[in-house]
Amino acid sequence: MSTYHHGNLQAALLERAIEVIGHEGVEGLSLRKVAKDLGVSHAAPKRHFRNKADLLAAIVREAYQELTKTVLADVEGVDANDALRRLNLMARSTIRWAVENKAKFSVMTNPDVSRFADDELKVALADFTKLLSHALNDAKSQGFRESASMQTLLVYSVGAALGVATILTDELMRSVLGATENERAIAAMADQIVPIESSR
Repeated sequence: MSTYHHGNLQAALLERAIEVIGHEGVEGLSLRKVAKDLGVSHAAPKRHFRNKADLLAAIVREAYQELTKTVLADVEGVDANDALRRLNLMARSTIRWAVENKAKFSVMTNPDVSRFADDELKVALADFTKLLSHALNDAKSQGFRESASMQTLLVYSVGAALGVATILTDELMRSVLGATENERAIAAMADQIVPIESSR
């Protein structure tokens, strides 16, 4: 369990909140519980987060920023002329990140977060969406699903990747469908979203 040693309280609150979500789900999270776990007063978290919704929004904002950086790092060095491979790797990276960060991903898809999203969260989501939009536009210019509109492609691509990620991060769904979350399986599913053979 995270402990607080008079350092960055905001970072400690976020770290402990993610740990709580990982064990008890979003429902088990409260500012009071996180404060108690860190050994600070019940009022201390309110210097950084007004309520639970604020805390969740901050988790998701940082999660989207982290995901964007991860995706960019994973496609670094890919030939600009191989837009389909780049897009395929983005799908793999997104799914893999979700599998490796189940607690954060569960918050990203929580309806309460959308309802109380602040401007900073909207910017983080917009940055991630722009990254995908540019990649899709490049792939489209190289023959990927030319007949589809950009909006259709964007919604489908995001929905497909996040849908796969949702199944792989849900123990019940994964069990019922017999899904696996190893790298080979992730790559195979990304190949269905963006067929890599199309780039050859």
